[in-house]
Amino acid sequence: MRNLGRKGFSMLEMLTVLMIMGVLSSIAFSAMHGYFARTKLRNTVEIVAADIRQARWLARTRSAPCTIVFDAASQAYVISGEKSSLLPEGIRFGIDPTVSGKPSNPYSAPPQDGISFDSGSKKNFARFFPSGTVAPTGAVYITDGKETMAITVAITGRPKIWKSHGGHKWVSL
Repeated sequence: MRNLGRKGFSMLEMLTVLMIMGVLSSIAFSAMHGYFARTKLRNTVEIVAADIRQARWLARTRSAPCTIVFDAASQAYVISGEKSSLLPEGIRFGIDPTVSGKPSNPYSAPPQDGISFDSGSKKNFARFFPSGTVAPTGAVYITDGKETMAITVAITGRPKIWKSHGGHKWVSL
């Protein structure tokens, strides 16, 4: 038998490949971390918007008013005293530091607590009527500290989702 030479990789070659794999893995991990954070915020906003739609639907099907009360202090909201929901960890009512305007009025500052439903006598409270309308109209701002999204509710009671692009720029989703 002839020995055709050594087969395999040297230790230096193996270490080089492992270093390259480590660098690529860390880049992929940081990109995925940002993606998961954005997805968490978007999913939370979608759930809150769905719950607002549910409050409107309950008012119409029960032929009786349905309320939704937002509590910025506990980061929770309650639909007609029946369904209580808590925002996930790392997500809160409010705005990030780059936001300076509202979707409905770009040159007016949004509320610091992130909830603009205000009937004068009650704050952070919206009532849906059997006709599907809501009073008062308002918005809920939800942030992860880096990005802010908003859900506006017009007199028709239909929620609309917005994404902030900093300052007073908003894009409807």
